[in-house]
Amino acid sequence: MIAAAIRSSAFLPFVALSALAVAAAAMAFTGWLHFGDAIILSLSETGLAYCF
Repeated sequence: MIAAAIRSSAFLPFVALSALAVAAAAMAFTGWLHFGDAIILSLSETGLAYCF
């Protein structure tokens, strides 16, 4: 019983890191949806839109 608890707690940092990565990706995607047109317009004004 104790060995199973130790094994399951070993995955806790991986689960927490995965949750943080998913949250960061969701925030980046939401930001892109909200500010994407302004980003593309500002990049095209400076001539950097074709670098991406």
